[in-house]
Amino acid sequence: MKNRKNKLGSFVPLGRPLLSSLAFTSLCSSAKIAYAYFLYDKKNAHEDKVILTFSQAKKFNICRSQSTFTKIKRELVQYGLLDPLDGGGLNAPAIFKVSNRWNRYGYEDFKELQYKPGFSSKFFKDAMANPEKRQRIIQARHGVS
Repeated sequence: MKNRKNKLGSFVPLGRPLLSSLAFTSLCSSAKIAYAYFLYDKKNAHEDKVILTFSQAKKFNICRSQSTFTKIKRELVQYGLLDPLDGGGLNAPAIFKVSNRWNRYGYEDFKELQYKPGFSSKFFKDAMANPEKRQRIIQARHGVS
């Protein structure tokens, strides 16, 4: 039996149609790199939920500030590479779904989505003072109405 220690390991496939698409070429370079690391989070081909935390983004030298990381996530949603499932916040990571909306970017039938980041601890006090936002936070965190 052959020695498998020299195996290259896993890779992140980025197909030619994606790389030459208007959506991908419109991304900033940091968003392109971040997208590869979002895909790196997938454990198998059937999984479509992906997470990349700010600490991971710093570790992989994608960005150094939280505001830049939020801009990157907004851009990936704006151009149709990711769909937001949960905005995260309060020590919970944002969760995204890998999307194929990028195929239609630039066409009339492109479906636009907005990424709305979750509440950070900085804004938590203000959010809890607003009854509507407070109810949304409690619902999201605990599943309680």
